[in-house]
Amino acid sequence: MSEKKYPSLDGDMKCDCAVIGGGLSGIFTAHLLSERGMDTVLLESGKIASGKTGRSTAKVTVVHSGAYSSISKKVSEEAARKYAAANLAGMRMFESFIDSIYGKNYGLRDMYLYSKYGSHRLAQEYNAMSMCGIECRTVHDTPLPFGVRSAVLIPNQRQIDPVDFSEKFCQRASFRIYENSPVTLVDHRTLYSCGHRIDARNIVIATNYPLSVPLFAAPVKLPRKTSCAVKMKGVGDSFPYVMAYGEDVEVGFRRDGDDSIIVSGMKDRGAGHKYTIEHLADEVREFAPDSEIESVWTNNDTYTHDGIPYVGEVYPGVYIACGYSAWGMTNSAGAAVILAEELTGGKMWYSDVFSPKRKSMKMMFDSSFTEHMSSAVAGNMKRMFREVKDNAEDVGEDEGMIITHGGQKCGVYRDSDGKRYYVSVKCPHLGCELEWNAVDKTWDCPCHGSRFSYTGECVSNPAVKGIRIEF
Repeated sequence: MSEKKYPSLDGDMKCDCAVIGGGLSGIFTAHLLSERGMDTVLLESGKIASGKTGRSTAKVTVVHSGAYSSISKKVSEEAARKYAAANLAGMRMFESFIDSIYGKNYGLRDMYLYSKYGSHRLAQEYNAMSMCGIECRTVHDTPLPFGVRSAVLIPNQRQIDPVDFSEKFCQRASFRIYENSPVTLVDHRTLYSCGHRIDARNIVIATNYPLSVPLFAAPVKLPRKTSCAVKMKGVGDSFPYVMAYGEDVEVGFRRDGDDSIIVSGMKDRGAGHKYTIEHLADEVREFAPDSEIESVWTNNDTYTHDGIPYVGEVYPGVYIACGYSAWGMTNSAGAAVILAEELTGGKMWYSDVFSPKRKSMKMMFDSSFTEHMSSAVAGNMKRMFREVKDNAEDVGEDEGMIITHGGQKCGVYRDSDGKRYYVSVKCPHLGCELEWNAVDKTWDCPCHGSRFSYTGECVSNPAVKGIRIEF
């Protein structure tokens, strides 16, 4: 399939709703609003599905690794039931889109939630899922090619290629799409992009990390976790055509074609590490010893204080959808359903638990502000005490490193031709020191998840400015 190209924003305009973010949350929300007669514009800073959506392992499932038992304990059983209701609604809508694009039952897979070393944690999640009305059952035998202590089967989930799906979905869009159109400012119901202005009756910010919203509405539990995915080739028939996630080892598996598998997990707050990659590869080599690494990538996941996404209005006419805790497929669809109802005068019965305003102002300030500031302070302390090389000559081919150059601390990447690219290592968001991500060749902020290309362009918010410097 040839990728359809969309224009950049090239003029001022007015619309009923402007949606920021060309991932699944954004395109689903724009689609539903357009279907309901709203003149809708979608703005994406890069290409459609080029951000978190494109880096997802795309398990379209209501199984969310401990979410239901955790929400039951942290908030209430009623909140867990509402979280499940939103995701079940999102799952049904997602399935209908998949079937309309690819054919009925495309990508149908059983999902196994398993435990290798114990059963208590998995039993708690099974009981919580059952309470929430999710079809599941315990099983003694699984088709998985390794031993497990216990397992739960959730039948009839889905698996897709998120980029291919998004591109095909947008080809049918009745809303206007603008790519390479980063939004640099949201001011009430006006936003600015590419030197132009859009006046909208409503604005939906559907980015991984929200732009221009108060701290209380930002995902704050762990603003940044780096998930690593490794595609392994040469697995043959060693792994069945199912999806699986280890509740205690935090490792997920899914087949990707006839001879490959994607394994993901091992989250941390920094950039991708060689140890993480090798660990995940070893998980596959346990049952496919001759398999080899084909490709590697990382992703940023945002988390809220209670494990429930923030979906709803933060200012009059300004809405957000974020904080999916690494389970963005059904959460993005469920969020779109909630937003479409709210923006057209309705309300889903379960939407209150997703409200960004669901905490008291004091608790909002205590948890959100403290977390944001402590992350920034930690980043600045790291900058003060990290060892720095003195010379750009110390940087090897295809390597990134923090150095001192011309009396100034900076980052440098050297490509295969020997050309060096210099950047500031101070994140323009809140000043944390950036880290080199050798997997994706990006400079990453460990505090709040901003990412920058090795040439210095901002490729992932909340930062909106680049970091390139010239010597």
